[in-house]
Amino acid sequence: MVRVKLKFNLCALLMVFLVGGAQAAPNIKHVSTSNKVDTKPGLSFTEMNSRVLAAAKLLKKGDHAKACSVLKTLPNQGNPRDQLMLNIQFLLGQCSAGLGLYEDSKKYLENVVKLDSGQARPHLDLALVYQYLGEYGAATKQYDTLLSMHNVKPKVKEKVEFLLDNQPDALRYQVEFSAGVILDSNVNNGPTSETVKIYDKEFAFNIESLPISASGKGFGAGLSAEKLLDRSSKLKGSVVLKNAVYDQSDEYDSSVLDTSVLYSRKKGRAEYGLKPGFTTVSLGGEPLLNVFGVDGSVSNVLRSGVRVNALLGYQNFQYSNNSGLNVQLIRSQLSFKYQYRSNLILNSKMGLGLGSAATAENSYNQLGFSIGADYSPQAPLLFSLKYQLSSTGYNGKMAGFESARSDTRGHVSAMMSYNLKAWSLPRVTLEAGFNSYDNRSNIEVYDSERNQFFMIMRITI
Repeated sequence: MVRVKLKFNLCALLMVFLVGGAQAAPNIKHVSTSNKVDTKPGLSFTEMNSRVLAAAKLLKKGDHAKACSVLKTLPNQGNPRDQLMLNIQFLLGQCSAGLGLYEDSKKYLENVVKLDSGQARPHLDLALVYQYLGEYGAATKQYDTLLSMHNVKPKVKEKVEFLLDNQPDALRYQVEFSAGVILDSNVNNGPTSETVKIYDKEFAFNIESLPISASGKGFGAGLSAEKLLDRSSKLKGSVVLKNAVYDQSDEYDSSVLDTSVLYSRKKGRAEYGLKPGFTTVSLGGEPLLNVFGVDGSVSNVLRSGVRVNALLGYQNFQYSNNSGLNVQLIRSQLSFKYQYRSNLILNSKMGLGLGSAATAENSYNQLGFSIGADYSPQAPLLFSLKYQLSSTGYNGKMAGFESARSDTRGHVSAMMSYNLKAWSLPRVTLEAGFNSYDNRSNIEVYDSERNQFFMIMRITI
């Protein structure tokens, strides 16, 4: 039998094989024997061999279309285990991948691996095609097969281990710790007025009910993890703990534990997401509030470059000491993000919330919007500025005031973030900023102003 032997070069592949781009074609070596291979009528074995070699040369030049057209004129009959037929199938797998026809490439390469499992190169090509298609479990099996093969050199195995460890679906996680100082002008959310009228009588607040300023320390820790499930979908989870401890009194110490899981899937240009979450809040060392929620979202990038995100969500607020305040909130939100320049991002948001409680005086309608910008004059430095305004109208009259509560709240936040990579500390970031809150209500007891200043150091592992 006359044979054409295909020489697989795994090292060359690891250096230049890029899924979706140009791929290195294997070298073809002609080996003569006395046997013959069945060919199409009028097509001699020598002509077939010449066309296979021509296709291999076209692959080396990156001309995948011509290589595929040459190979597809060759016969597909005869013994599939014959080396010449295996060479044709393998080269068809290579040129198909170069044209972006990964399903076709997978079919050809799977056939080669099935019929001749002893060659290393087809296993690697097939693993990379699986990886591009998002079939990560199948890719891992091919990598494991390569590592168990005795005819693969140690240096090549090291590169295969690198590819295995750095697959797109590898679990990626990040741990963050933070510590800083806080200055708060109104830690107890005390009213700005010193008296309030109830049934036309004036009542004075005691000194502990008025705004109390305090300084303290903030501590935090967070863990986030992300994993691709397939080429189009991923799963991301996070757990974040934040604590504030004040020097003047532990009555206002707060702790917030926030957990969430996000499942997202891309379809065309759109991305869909489902995000359940749970938050628990304590104040002064005592449980205050538990919040369970789930959000559904869809986002898309318009031709103008603006990313639009629409969200519909549900939240259930459960208060530990006063069940009358419990609220079920349905909210909708529309947000926009636009990269005006390479270092300037503009964003805005508007939303509507409908809160339902056991009593009308605690049920409300809420409307809000925000605008903001993120500006990075240089790579390690980022400035963020945001303004939010919301209006909340309650549905029932409050006892003692003969009117329903109506609040307008403004919030200005500014922050500067600087990464210390220029100091050889890329995992350390310094943040400084302030928050300013201004709440105006038709019932004076709910009027308040609050300013917070903070400086935090974050360490990411």
